[in-house]
Amino acid sequence: MLKKFIFLTMIIGLGHLFAVSGVVATGELEDEQEQIEQEREFIQSNLSEAEMELVELVQELEDLNDQLEDLNEKIAVNEKLITDIEEEIAENEAEVVELESDIERLQEDIDQRFELLKDRASSYQKNGSGSASYIEVILGSENFGDFISRVVTISRIAQADNDFIEQLQLNQEQLEKAQERHELVLQELDEQVVELEELNADLDQQREETNKVKDEVKDNEADQQSLIAELIDEDKDLASQEADIRERIADEIRRQEEARIAAERKAEEEAARQAEEEAARQAEEEAARQAEEEAQAKAEEEAQAKAEEEAALEAEQESARQAEQDAQAEADEEAAREAKEQAEAEAEEAARASDLEKQQKAEEKAAREAEKEAQAKAERAAARQAEEEAQAKAEREAARKAEEEAARKAEEKAKEEAKQSSQNNSSNSSANSSSNNSSSGSSGNTTTSRGSSSSQESNWQTFSATAYTASCNGCSGVTRTGIDLKANPNSKVIAVDPSVIPLGSRVEVKGYGIFLAGDTGGAIKGRKIDIFMPNRSDALAFGRRSVEIRVLD
Repeated sequence: MLKKFIFLTMIIGLGHLFAVSGVVATGELEDEQEQIEQEREFIQSNLSEAEMELVELVQELEDLNDQLEDLNEKIAVNEKLITDIEEEIAENEAEVVELESDIERLQEDIDQRFELLKDRASSYQKNGSGSASYIEVILGSENFGDFISRVVTISRIAQADNDFIEQLQLNQEQLEKAQERHELVLQELDEQVVELEELNADLDQQREETNKVKDEVKDNEADQQSLIAELIDEDKDLASQEADIRERIADEIRRQEEARIAAERKAEEEAARQAEEEAARQAEEEAARQAEEEAQAKAEEEAQAKAEEEAALEAEQESARQAEQDAQAEADEEAAREAKEQAEAEAEEAARASDLEKQQKAEEKAAREAEKEAQAKAERAAARQAEEEAQAKAEREAARKAEEEAARKAEEKAKEEAKQSSQNNSSNSSANSSSNNSSSGSSGNTTTSRGSSSSQESNWQTFSATAYTASCNGCSGVTRTGIDLKANPNSKVIAVDPSVIPLGSRVEVKGYGIFLAGDTGGAIKGRKIDIFMPNRSDALAFGRRSVEIRVLD
């Protein structure tokens, strides 16, 4: 029985050690996962900011493109205008060439007319005044008809001269106007060309600046896209790490569950084997014990009969001894009384004789007699006390035998129950083994049958557990339900999320006992609990663990 207990204790201890190491490993993985989630949140925040900046850069680039389009349109309009002006210049230049040709022609005509006028004037100077010539021509007419003809001819010549002079003046004016218009057109064209060249230079500068800004924006856009790509790669890498950690956590939990199930199965199989061995051994011991009990019962009957005979004999002896003691006591009392009377008589006699020595002797004798009487009484009292102690010892011995008999019967009953339980466990273990063999690959979903406890096992839930104390800065030490933890340091209290476990519920934590759900916490959300512990060292040593709990009420 002791070996079985030691073996089961070792199995449970190893299972607990594996569970604790697995919980520590799971806690470290959860911490690493939480750190990666924080890094992902930071990267996603930076990614959002980079995307917003990229949107702003794209918008700015679109605005610059719009500006470039406007500038290009203006430049196109100006270039069209320049082309028109150049065409107009070409037309004006052609017109200028034509005007110059007309001017040359007019100048030649003027020069010719001017030469004619000079020749005519020279002729007038040589032949006299013009009026005399005209009169001579008229008077030299042969007849009236000739006179009229000469007058008309002279009038026409004079009119022709006047017309010639007027035409000469008109041609001179036209020449001057053509020259002025030619100079004006050339000046306007030169001014338009200069203005358009300045405008084109300004537009070219704006386009150059806009292109420069556009290039910078494109560079920034490329940088932002590169940054976004890097952030996306980092986020993908962290997401991959997070998925890997989650898979490792799941594998660790699955491994722990498989190890726990394997340990329980091994413990049950070993317990069944031990129970079978124990049952066989107990059967052998029971047979030997029954034989021994029969022999012991027979011996006890014989001893009881002998004890009864001895008790009867002892009672008779005790009665005789008591009668003798009573007679002796009466004789002692009578002798003492006689001795006392004699002593008193002697004392009286001594007193009467005024013999001090006799009186002292008498008193000494009386004292010795009184001492003997007292000793005799003490011996009788000691005898009675010894008798009472013997009787009490006999009663205690009888009670001890009765207790031993009751304990033996209780042990036999316990062994019988253990044997029955071992047989039940053996049958259950066989059933579980066949069930496990038929459902390999799904051990995580297999539940070991444990008799009537299977319905209770289904109520267990896995929670993440931490520990806390009432000795912290700013802590009042009073729970949500009003329990003063500082005044009651041994209270079994846990902090829960009321939406998951109602306050005031009794909660059993497997391996730690039953607690009262009497407190809450800001970080206790969902499937988390915080176990109260009386000192800080225990709380720190507890750390973070996965535990199984069930709500009792």
